[in-house]
Amino acid sequence: MKLCALPLALGLGYASLSPKPAIELPGYFSCRASLLTLDENAALACYAPTQRGCQQGNVVLAYERRLGPPGAKKPFTIVDTVQLMVRYQKTSLTIANCTAGAGRPHQYFVLSKYDALGQKYLRNVLRVWGVNAQGKLVEVPVKTIRCLNDDFGA
Repeated sequence: MKLCALPLALGLGYASLSPKPAIELPGYFSCRASLLTLDENAALACYAPTQRGCQQGNVVLAYERRLGPPGAKKPFTIVDTVQLMVRYQKTSLTIANCTAGAGRPHQYFVLSKYDALGQKYLRNVLRVWGVNAQGKLVEVPVKTIRCLNDDFGA
């Protein structure tokens, strides 16, 4: 009886050593993307089932890492995602340079009210997501963050 369980146990042990499958979003529209300023081998990207869905509907926020050289066919692969339902027409989803506390600026996903776009800094920020040290997308407390409006003055 114990010998029959040995192959199963060995098989389960090897299964945990195999690499994670790449996250694929077939048929999704790429809404926007931005290289992370401190790490040119990583990027933030936003995807939706349709172009119209980029600002309203189901949205996928993605953290991507570079696999190959910049000229490669698929230079980036999706490492982590957060699914988001944007329901209100009066909101805006963007990737912005933000500063948390007295720290250095980093790229973040920012969901704000639509009227946030009239100033140098985004106002009425509702939610913010960034990448933690483990390479995972995490929500960041809005109270501690200040985001530049990259479209201001354009």
